[in-house]
Amino acid sequence: MRKMRWIGALAALAVMAGCSNDPARQGPGLLQMAVQSVTAKRGKPQEVTPAQVAALIPVALQRIRGSAIMILLRDNTQLAALGEQETRGPWRTYLTTEGQTLVLRRGMLAETRGVGFDLMSSEITQSTALVTGRRAGQAVRVMRWLNGENDEVPTRFDCRISRDKAEPIQTATAGTVGAVRMVEICRGGGQTFTNIYQVAGDGTIWNSRQWMGPEIGYIAIQLLRR
Repeated sequence: MRKMRWIGALAALAVMAGCSNDPARQGPGLLQMAVQSVTAKRGKPQEVTPAQVAALIPVALQRIRGSAIMILLRDNTQLAALGEQETRGPWRTYLTTEGQTLVLRRGMLAETRGVGFDLMSSEITQSTALVTGRRAGQAVRVMRWLNGENDEVPTRFDCRISRDKAEPIQTATAGTVGAVRMVEICRGGGQTFTNIYQVAGDGTIWNSRQWMGPEIGYIAIQLLRR
């Protein structure tokens, strides 16, 4: 399996580190969100720490022009910065220097390439509308992965989206932003997963923990620069 490599010295997630002068007023960090989704395993690589993440923020912002995101995956042991490659309507494609890509629809994960056990495509219009609109409701999403014969196999998920508490978050480039935590619980194909999003009033998803699939599990994503 091809591992995600770092971009230079890489960079980091301000909110992942939970940076704030007043932690009591700061919403949960993205790193904390990601930790909730993984189970401790013996002999696993060392996890990225909030201090390591916070120290690298300027590096990513200096090296990447335009929109940039940071991701944390594989049991919180792999961190990478991605710059925007192209925009097509609500779709944004982000790229590492090693050629791995993530496609986001208004901040929601739609496709991956080069990460391993890739999410080949998805239909997430209903979920996107509710989450970015900060509205509760029911949604259907379809996610597709390759089977052993290299064919895309779709799995339908029925999702319940709820509006949780409001929480101010500290962003890397936009200062403190008032956000609402949105929770998406999906079931289908023998799988259950819970996605968490921190969404600003204009619909921007600044931080999220999203499920990539049964093999990879969860990925934490932070928008560094819009």
